[in-house]
Amino acid sequence: MKHETTLGLYRYWNTVRSGRRAPRRYEIEPAQIVPFLAETLILEQQDDNDCRVRVAGTHVNETLGVNLRGQTFYDLWSEPDQVVLRDNIRTITEHGSVGFFTFSAALAKDEPIAEFEMLLLPLTHLEDRIDRLLGCISVVGSPEWLDSAPPVSLDLLSNELIWPDGRPRPHASLKEMPLFARREFAKSEFAKSEFARREVPSLRPNEGIRHARLVRSDRRSFLVYDGGLAKSNSGDDTLR
Repeated sequence: MKHETTLGLYRYWNTVRSGRRAPRRYEIEPAQIVPFLAETLILEQQDDNDCRVRVAGTHVNETLGVNLRGQTFYDLWSEPDQVVLRDNIRTITEHGSVGFFTFSAALAKDEPIAEFEMLLLPLTHLEDRIDRLLGCISVVGSPEWLDSAPPVSLDLLSNELIWPDGRPRPHASLKEMPLFARREFAKSEFAKSEFARREVPSLRPNEGIRHARLVRSDRRSFLVYDGGLAKSNSGDDTLR
């Protein structure tokens, strides 16, 4: 990670989280993140196809040239990028990971591209479910045209899931859910799936690995680890 907003927002979120899977939405105090507010987002994940922008900072709106509040987040992206984002956001909301993305923005084919970092952090809202995301979008490479014209296309360059505790967190157990929530869960397609009956894979212990991607297919789920040259830092509040 390169931008001070990305690092600062993560550190604030991790402090408020205090070892839990995710902090609650109401625990996020705007007064504590004033330097980052213009670049922040709050997303609401209603289902796989509907992730709405509830709050968007002024700098994000100005840079992208659109008022994002109330818009569907996935509409900003191409269809292939939507697939990647849906899969990553699903893992964030189910297991409490942090999503870190880089993307580019272009004005025209022959113009220099602008480069951005995007961070998505899980928040619980009702019934201890993660259905909100605290995020930020920050410019890390800005061509001259970005000051006078909005980009016409956004393209993901990289995506990474980061586990703050070094391993995925499982769903809350059913016995912790209210009765109405257990009934709704039992009727869901996820509850009937093979994946719902499998244990969530965890990182191998004592290997200093902090970064991994959860990859799923119809019949398997597994973690892809960083290569042997990847090193983790000792502090929980430090990200690359």
